[in-house]
Amino acid sequence: MFSIILTAWDHVADIHWPDERRTLRMTATQPLDFLVVYSPPGKDWFCAEPVSNTSDAFNLNATYDPTQVGGQPLEPGQSLTSVMTFDVAFSE
Repeated sequence: MFSIILTAWDHVADIHWPDERRTLRMTATQPLDFLVVYSPPGKDWFCAEPVSNTSDAFNLNATYDPTQVGGQPLEPGQSLTSVMTFDVAFSE
Protein backbone atom coordinates (compact mmCIF):
# COMPACT_ATOMS: atom_id res chain seq x y z
CA MET A 1 0.00 0.00 0.00
CA PHE A 2 1.22 3.45 -0.84
CA SER A 3 -0.29 6.40 0.98
CA ILE A 4 1.11 9.88 1.37
CA ILE A 5 -0.16 13.20 2.65
CA LEU A 6 1.30 16.25 0.94
CA THR A 7 1.38 19.18 3.32
CA ALA A 8 2.79 21.84 1.03
CA TRP A 9 0.90 21.36 -2.21
CA ASP A 10 0.01 24.54 -4.08
CA HIS A 11 -3.69 23.64 -4.58
CA VAL A 12 -3.05 22.43 -8.15
CA ALA A 13 -2.21 18.84 -9.11
CA ASP A 14 -1.70 17.58 -12.65
CA ILE A 15 -2.07 13.83 -13.10
CA HIS A 16 -0.94 12.40 -16.42
CA TRP A 17 -1.83 9.14 -18.19
CA PRO A 18 0.64 9.30 -21.10
CA ASP A 19 -0.49 6.01 -22.69
CA GLU A 20 -4.02 7.38 -22.89
CA ARG A 21 -2.91 10.94 -23.74
CA ARG A 22 -5.04 12.18 -20.88
CA THR A 23 -4.38 14.72 -18.12
CA LEU A 24 -6.44 15.60 -15.09
CA ARG A 25 -5.91 18.96 -13.43
CA MET A 26 -7.30 19.02 -9.92
CA THR A 27 -7.54 22.34 -8.07
CA ALA A 28 -8.86 23.22 -4.65
CA THR A 29 -9.20 26.35 -2.58
CA GLN A 30 -8.43 26.79 1.09
CA PRO A 31 -8.95 25.20 3.55
CA LEU A 32 -8.16 22.10 1.44
CA ASP A 33 -4.45 22.63 2.11
CA PHE A 34 -3.41 18.95 2.15
CA LEU A 35 -3.48 16.31 -0.56
CA VAL A 36 -3.83 12.60 0.23
CA VAL A 37 -2.64 10.10 -2.39
CA TYR A 38 -3.43 6.41 -1.92
CA SER A 39 -2.44 3.54 -4.21
CA PRO A 40 -3.09 -0.03 -3.04
CA PRO A 41 -0.58 -2.70 -4.09
CA GLY A 42 -1.44 -4.74 -7.15
CA LYS A 43 -4.27 -2.43 -8.23
CA ASP A 44 -4.40 -0.30 -11.35
CA TRP A 45 -6.09 2.63 -9.64
CA PHE A 46 -5.28 5.30 -7.08
CA CYS A 47 -7.07 7.97 -5.09
CA ALA A 48 -5.99 11.61 -4.86
CA GLU A 49 -8.07 13.75 -2.54
CA PRO A 50 -7.66 17.33 -1.33
CA VAL A 51 -8.48 17.49 2.38
CA SER A 52 -8.58 20.15 5.08
CA ASN A 53 -6.46 18.27 7.61
CA THR A 54 -4.11 15.37 8.16
CA SER A 55 -5.31 12.19 9.83
CA ASP A 56 -5.82 12.73 13.57
CA ALA A 57 -5.33 16.50 13.21
CA PHE A 58 -7.39 17.38 16.28
CA ASN A 59 -5.12 15.32 18.56
CA LEU A 60 -1.98 16.40 16.72
CA ASN A 61 -2.88 20.06 17.31
CA ALA A 62 -1.69 19.54 20.91
CA THR A 63 1.84 18.93 19.58
CA TYR A 64 1.99 20.67 16.19
CA ASP A 65 0.99 24.05 14.88
CA PRO A 66 -2.43 23.97 13.17
CA THR A 67 -0.79 25.12 9.93
CA GLN A 68 1.16 21.83 9.95
CA VAL A 69 -1.79 19.48 10.50
CA GLY A 70 -4.89 21.50 9.57
CA GLY A 71 -8.30 21.06 11.07
CA GLN A 72 -10.73 23.76 12.00
CA PRO A 73 -13.10 23.42 14.95
CA LEU A 74 -16.56 24.72 14.11
CA GLU A 75 -19.23 25.86 16.49
CA PRO A 76 -22.83 24.73 15.92
CA GLY A 77 -24.18 26.56 12.89
CA GLN A 78 -20.75 27.51 11.53
CA SER A 79 -19.53 26.23 8.18
CA LEU A 80 -16.51 26.28 5.88
CA THR A 81 -16.61 26.47 2.13
CA SER A 82 -14.13 25.29 -0.47
CA VAL A 83 -14.20 24.69 -4.20
CA MET A 84 -12.64 21.75 -6.05
CA THR A 85 -12.41 21.47 -9.82
CA PHE A 86 -11.48 18.56 -12.04
CA ASP A 87 -10.52 19.45 -15.61
CA VAL A 88 -9.74 16.65 -18.08
CA ALA A 89 -7.71 17.28 -21.23
CA PHE A 90 -6.95 14.92 -24.09
CA SER A 91 -4.02 15.37 -26.46
CA GLU A 92 -3.64 14.15 -30.02
